[in-house]
Amino acid sequence: MGITTQEGNNDRAENLQTQKKTSTSTQAYRLFSEGKTPLEVAIELNIKEPEATRYCREYLKLSQMHSLNIVYEEIGGDIIHIPKIHRKIRAAGMGVDQAINLIKNASNDLTALEQKYQELKKDVNFLESQKFKKSGILQKLEDQVADSRKTLGWLEMSCQEEESNLHQLVNEKIRLKRLGEQFKDNDKEYLKYQDMLPAWI
Repeated sequence: MGITTQEGNNDRAENLQTQKKTSTSTQAYRLFSEGKTPLEVAIELNIKEPEATRYCREYLKLSQMHSLNIVYEEIGGDIIHIPKIHRKIRAAGMGVDQAINLIKNASNDLTALEQKYQELKKDVNFLESQKFKKSGILQKLEDQVADSRKTLGWLEMSCQEEESNLHQLVNEKIRLKRLGEQFKDNDKEYLKYQDMLPAWI
């Protein structure tokens, strides 16, 4: 008698669990039909992600969205990118077939593009290297120009000093010649001063 009672209790517990599961799935289907997301359903029914995802997939099957479910099974979480891709295709004014052809062509040319990219990368590195070398040469030339300007400035100052000395010598020569003219009448005095004059006068 006790065993029968125990079995009855077990049956009732199992029925309650079945009703609870059915009740949770039914509530989930209803929420999905109202446009709720799996996250919102999980929060509202206090269930974990795997259960909410399972109910979502079951709802899609029940809603005759089998093809969408197949896509989800194939690409998993990446399915969230499909609407973004679709919007970009429409914004570009292309149809789906055009986009597929574009991807095919891009895939065929991908190796060539990769090779071209590597070549351009080498060219850029070479040009950067040349630029570095040329900048070093340019710096040396600029230093040489600066040194030449300093030398030129020193030479100009030296020329100015020499020119000033030359003017002084010319003036001194003129002064001495005038002085000599004054003593020409007096032979003795003239000869005396003529001996004092430098030979170049």
